[in-house]
Amino acid sequence: MSLVIDASIAVKWVSESPHWQAARDLIGRDHLAAPDLIWAESGNALWRYVGAGLMTADQAQDGLMTIGKMIDHIHPSAALAPKALALACRLKHPVYDCLYLALAQSLGARLVTADRKLAARLEGTDLAPLVEVLA
Repeated sequence: MSLVIDASIAVKWVSESPHWQAARDLIGRDHLAAPDLIWAESGNALWRYVGAGLMTADQAQDGLMTIGKMIDHIHPSAALAPKALALACRLKHPVYDCLYLALAQSLGARLVTADRKLAARLEGTDLAPLVEVLA
């Protein structure tokens, strides 16, 4: 089985943010996939940690490399963009989050996220079963 993970999960792998252990438990459980956007989003989150004094720049660099090693397959966003845009318009939610959802749909997988706003946006839709919120 495949799971799509987003940056909210990947960053937990390399930090001790809330629910970090639950995020780490996903590693090796299933085939992990993500769109290539995960590099930019994870890097941005790690940059914020550096700015907040929660890690050093070297730790952030190491963390980003570790994230890349944990994901089994990174998919090009270009192929997902049309579907992500359609989902974004339908859900009235940002395209960058919908890239993860589009990948989950295309793989017949579930998206694991810590993004409660995305999960709330999907409540009551046919897409709700695609998302698992890390608790």
